[in-house]
Amino acid sequence: MMSRQQKHRGEVDLGAMTDFSTLHAPIALRDDPTKEETAQQVTLMADLLASLETAADLAEEPKSGAAGFAMIDAARGEFRQLANSETVSTAARSSR
Repeated sequence: MMSRQQKHRGEVDLGAMTDFSTLHAPIALRDDPTKEETAQQVTLMADLLASLETAADLAEEPKSGAAGFAMIDAARGEFRQLANSETVSTAARSSR
C-alpha cells in the first residue's frame, strides 16, 4: 500500500520545476587565464628573456688578475722595505 507521501511524490513533474537549459550552463570552476592573457604572458616572458640576454651581452668582461697581482707585488715590496728598515732591525735586535 502506498502512503500519501509516496503518492504525492509520484505526481511531481521535475521537468516542469527545473529549467535544464540554464541548469547546465558552463560554470568557471577555476580562475583560468583567457587566451589573450596567456598570449600576453608569453609575450612578456619572451621580452624578459631577450632583455636578460641583452644585459648579459652588455655585461663587462671580468677584469684580469694582473691588477691584483701588481698590488700584491707592490705590497710585498713595501713589506720587504719595512722589514729591512733601520727601525724594524733595531726593534728586532732589542727584543732578543
